[in-house]
Amino acid sequence: MPQPLTVRVVNVETQQPAPGVTVSFGVTLGSAALACGQATCSAVTSGDGTATLLVTPNAAVLTQVTATLANGSSVIDQFSGAASAGIVALTPTLYIAMGATVSWPVQAMVVDAAGNPLAGQSITWTAGGAGVSISQGQSATGADGVAASQVTAGPFTASVAASVNACISGTQTCAAMQVIPVQPSTEGLIAWSGTQQYIPAGQSFAPVALHVIDAFGNAVAGATVTFEQAFWGWTEACPARGSCPPAPLLGQAAAQATSGLDGSVTLTPLVANGMAGRLMVTAVVGTNAVMNFELDVHP
Repeated sequence: MPQPLTVRVVNVETQQPAPGVTVSFGVTLGSAALACGQATCSAVTSGDGTATLLVTPNAAVLTQVTATLANGSSVIDQFSGAASAGIVALTPTLYIAMGATVSWPVQAMVVDAAGNPLAGQSITWTAGGAGVSISQGQSATGADGVAASQVTAGPFTASVAASVNACISGTQTCAAMQVIPVQPSTEGLIAWSGTQQYIPAGQSFAPVALHVIDAFGNAVAGATVTFEQAFWGWTEACPARGSCPPAPLLGQAAAQATSGLDGSVTLTPLVANGMAGRLMVTAVVGTNAVMNFELDVHP
């Protein structure tokens, strides 16, 4: 935690406070972070002759900060620091479909040397590279040690990753996060739930959930999945001789869904007024990925 270091400047002849005097602070032994983020910081004395600078210990060693005047006068403050806090990204990576725009809640946790969460830590959020912007550049950790912000990612037109950094303010201690655009040619689909259903007539199908993934199995956000549905009336098994009776087409529907941050999309399957039949579904994403499945309503 930052601690205030205050010195007082007095006129040696009158022994009265000296306002408006520039005091230079610098770390002359050990390790600490000064509020200005530089090796040396300056502060101007107020009416009572005092100048204050925030100092953050970042190592468990004896540390000295020296306050110096232009005439060479100086004073040394000495203290033992604590092990520096650490920060870890709780949302390390977002994979996003090329051309999509996604709102991404980002989080980072600050912990002490023993791994305990630290509350009240100021976190600075910065974006690196095109395609990302941050709505809140500064936030503080809560009782759970977690600080949050909101990132708008995309649209990307090239396969160039962008970064988001969460840094403990006034230090070089940061957690890095990445936004990785995914080409349509590498998008794929996996079944999650509801792709195998066999229900009696009069009931409705449960929702179907699929996940969009990249070539390495990572969930892809912002991808558009197109569903084509055709509901065919129920037919008995084909006879041993002769042709199969044709199944009547009872309904058709098309729908689109956009994958969430976890890559998921949901389809509400078509029903045909309580009639028995077979629902044939085709799901398409990207340029190459096609998934076909059948849902059955038996008499």
